[in-house]
Amino acid sequence: MTICDFLHAVDLSVKIKGLVVKELFVNNRGVMECVITGKNKQDVKEAKVSWTRENIPETQVTEAEVQNTGEQYTKISTLTFNETYWFSGNTFKCSATWKQKHISDDISINKIGQKPTILIYKPEEINPHHVSLVCEINSSPSMDVYAIWTTNNQNEYIEGNITSPIFKKNNSKSVFNILTVTKQEYENVSSTFTCAVKYGGMKTPNIPLLVATSKNHSQQIVFCYDEEALDEDEFSSLWSTASSFIFLFIFSLIYSTVLSLSKMKS
Repeated sequence: MTICDFLHAVDLSVKIKGLVVKELFVNNRGVMECVITGKNKQDVKEAKVSWTRENIPETQVTEAEVQNTGEQYTKISTLTFNETYWFSGNTFKCSATWKQKHISDDISINKIGQKPTILIYKPEEINPHHVSLVCEINSSPSMDVYAIWTTNNQNEYIEGNITSPIFKKNNSKSVFNILTVTKQEYENVSSTFTCAVKYGGMKTPNIPLLVATSKNHSQQIVFCYDEEALDEDEFSSLWSTASSFIFLFIFSLIYSTVLSLSKMKS
């Protein structure tokens, strides 16, 4: 293969995006997208896309039309599958074949580590119009976690704003999911806000870990788990994350201020 042939062979790229979190919680199924990107529209259009799970062909696949994204063209192939395949550690591969060329990308869950711990922080009510609730998921550095908010007994699902992981010195990481609601919603006596979490390696992915809170709770942190009670080590680990509260308080203050200013300008 000449250099020119090699450069042409990599004109297309294949990238699997992560799971659609809302589908994971609402429908208990895995949905992921494979994005085919290239500069030549015809190459992208003619590329044959296929999915496999543990080298077994997957058939629940849909494909969108080619879209112009500026200097490049993209085509998205979407795979739907049973979530148990994902949480059991199966590897999924997306492949694109065109003009006797082949390129692929694969993905699997990271599930090494203990069950994560969850905290909900309720910062002081600084903004007169909005309240920000912060869900902290503390887990092993190599574990994938997924979180979503539900309100009023899971009648509504909200993804919230998720931060990049923060890696700590005690060989753990924290991910924060921030839900901002109006003060009226928060102070409604019937309003309940729940942070639901699924994680790599969990045995019952259809039953997430849950932490709930509401305006009526006097505590700033409320715990509620679906599995056995925490042992002493887990409890100690849970409280070791309390040092993050200062960071979250400042973050919430800045977030609320920016949100207020943007609404005033609009």
